[in-house]
Amino acid sequence: MDSKTVLVLLAVLIWKTCGISAQGCLWNLNTDLPVKDPIYLKSSSNANFLIPNNASGLSLAINENVVLACPGKSNTINGTGLQELTATCTTNNELLFSNKMYKLNALECSNTTSSDLEYSKVSCAGGRGEIFKIGFKTSKGTAYLIDVCYDKVNEASFYAINTIYGKAINGAEIESDRPSFRTLGLTNGTTTANMYKQTEELKSFTILLGLKQAEKYITDASYLARGHLAPDADFLFGSWSFATYFLVNAAPEWQVVNAGNWLRVENLARDVAAQRQEDLQIITGTHSVLQLPNESGTMVDIYLMTPNKLRVPKWYWKIIYSPATKEGIALVTLNNPHVTSINVGEMFCKNICLETNWSRAEWANFSKGFTFCCGVNDLISAVGTLSPMIVTGNMTGPTV
Repeated sequence: MDSKTVLVLLAVLIWKTCGISAQGCLWNLNTDLPVKDPIYLKSSSNANFLIPNNASGLSLAINENVVLACPGKSNTINGTGLQELTATCTTNNELLFSNKMYKLNALECSNTTSSDLEYSKVSCAGGRGEIFKIGFKTSKGTAYLIDVCYDKVNEASFYAINTIYGKAINGAEIESDRPSFRTLGLTNGTTTANMYKQTEELKSFTILLGLKQAEKYITDASYLARGHLAPDADFLFGSWSFATYFLVNAAPEWQVVNAGNWLRVENLARDVAAQRQEDLQIITGTHSVLQLPNESGTMVDIYLMTPNKLRVPKWYWKIIYSPATKEGIALVTLNNPHVTSINVGEMFCKNICLETNWSRAEWANFSKGFTFCCGVNDLISAVGTLSPMIVTGNMTGPTV
């Protein structure tokens, strides 16, 4: 043991013995982490994430341990040769490992951290789908981030469940890179992934609607994107954000809706979690099949694969729920920017946006995705893919 390590351990002993307080370690998620950041786990026997307590960053008390892991083939922590290690917070935001002191950003993975998709063999959506779990495999087990209900037969995503950590979300790592979507879990793999190409979308629309109609809908400015269910920006670390890029966690969504009112819905979910300073459960799903007119004016169900696979949803919905207070709200967005109105009967539950402070002027803009609000169990009853939840009242929207 070198002299510097001895001095550090003596200092820790003095603080503990004499009751002198120490600041501990605090790392800003945008300035202090390595580029290829590991996942950070509590030093318990289970695979539990170490969650920042607030927007200031990841913190540890003096002498508190943290497990760093770099999941993925041949992935190790630079300078150690190890895929995982347990380090101890000391002074000056430094970690002690194997009698050496490290800055956190020096403990970088050799490769980008790799997430995994596990098939749970649990049915969902009334037996129409199966639960897939997205997370990171470690020696302590798998640390899970997202549950996805997916129909492998018809290549359809019903819903995804994740958590927004309200106390920390405003300090989340901002990740500008966007990895490619992965095909793990898909029955048709690369074939399904290729159907999101604009050339393939045009072919699919031509088969369904005729060429003239297809060319009205699929253009350089109008196309279907891979719409996240659990979005990357809901997550605190870049490694977590990258884990959202599985195609089972996506469905066809018009890009102008994805970047329009649906993005506003996603931002509001994070805003309300931050304002409430609590962890919120987020359930995001799809409902029904989009219909568009063919060249004869007949309404046709839209699928990107034949026969009747990879459906284009008519609706996207998001439940924002507080496990602590049992309050919740559901926001619903029309995945059709090509209409200027809908029949009242198409809104499958009472619109409560105004009375719950979720009303926004943009919701009425059909070109960005018409949006309305429902009670949680009203939505659940209408979509038919979830069991009723215990709800004590409607969640009030965030203040502007």
